[in-house]
Formats: sequence, structure tokens, C-alpha cells
Amino acid sequence: MIRRTASVLVAGGTGFIGSAVARRLRNDGVDVSIAARATGVDLIDPRAVAGLGAFDAIVHAACRASVPESWSSPATFYRDHFLVTLNLLELARNTGARLVLASTYVYGTAPPVPVSEEAPARPHSPYTASRWHSELLCRGYHRDHGVATDVLRIFNAYGPGQRREFVVPAVVAGALGGRIELAAREPRRDFVHVDDVAHAVALALARSERSYAVF
Repeated sequence: MIRRTASVLVAGGTGFIGSAVARRLRNDGVDVSIAARATGVDLIDPRAVAGLGAFDAIVHAACRASVPESWSSPATFYRDHFLVTLNLLELARNTGARLVLASTYVYGTAPPVPVSEEAPARPHSPYTASRWHSELLCRGYHRDHGVATDVLRIFNAYGPGQRREFVVPAVVAGALGGRIELAAREPRRDFVHVDDVAHAVALALARSERSYAVF
């Protein structure tokens, strides 16, 4: 695991995945700082991000998470995901920090199952496309500036604290209320508990290779 003396910035650390990551790292004895709009940090502002200081590692878990909303406001998703990722990569480049990016399902609607990291990316919504662009930024910063980056393609995370509009909380609430209603029954998904996501992030932070890797 990551050493106890390490300092880690969790960008988006008040969100669903970010808060689970921050909680896990603190339980491991890691010095954790959180940057999010809820803590008064605008991650879209390069000066605000540059002023956060130096860290051994940065966890990028800051994102807009609604696929339906990305169809109605695509420019917001592309802009925010690109700028936040760019600013965090600049912070990593200038301070020598390792970056772990919490990405998402970028393989399209019908990849071979089980899907592997080598499967081609075929984003199928403004949400997944904007997250894919974040991955490309990370790849470029590793190639051109040596920023060590691990990309974790997370899908579909669930667990305590997730908003009601997501499928698992909706099913649980429906079961408790006596009626389960789904928008569609056709999609088939894999699920991962948010605590397992946090464990995966901790493992990535403990890696010593100065590489660009996708998991």
C-alpha cells in the first residue's frame, strides 16, 4: 500500500467515488487533502489548482456523472472534464506527482465480453467521450512530460451515498417501497462496490512504475 508519510490530493473528494477514496486512504494513515467546489476550490480555474501546493500523488475523481444530462448539456461536460484534467496534469507536471484518473466505460455498446484494456475505445455519449478525452490528455502528458498516470476505467460503481437516480439505489428504494420501476430492462451491466474502487485506487497509488497504464 501507499506509504503512510505520503500526501495525496483527492480532486472531487466530496463526491460519491472521491469521498470513498478519501475515507479509505485516511483509514490507511495517508495524509489526504480534498479539493472540490464544495470545499471552495474551483478546479476549472488553473490558478486555484496551482495554488493547492505539492503532493506525492493526485487522485482525479472530479467529474459530472449524469449520462442523460450530457446529452442536453454536452459543451459543459466537454469543457469541465477537459479543463479539470488539464489543470490537475499541470499540477502533477510541475510538482512531480503521480496521477490516478477515475475514468469510466469507454468501450461502446457492444464490446466483446469480458472486455479487456486492449479493446478499442468507442465512446457512445457526450459523457463517455468527454472522459475519453481526459484519458488522451493523460496519455499525452505522460508521453511529453513523463507524468506517471494510472487510468482506472470504473463501471458501474454503487454503494452508500450514491444518488437515487442511479440504478442500484433506484432498485433498492423500489424494493423497499414495494414497486421497482426501470427506465429499460434491456441494458446489462457489471457492478463494482465503491469500496472496491477505493481499494483499487490505493493499489494504483502504491505502484512505483513511472508509466502510463490503463486498468
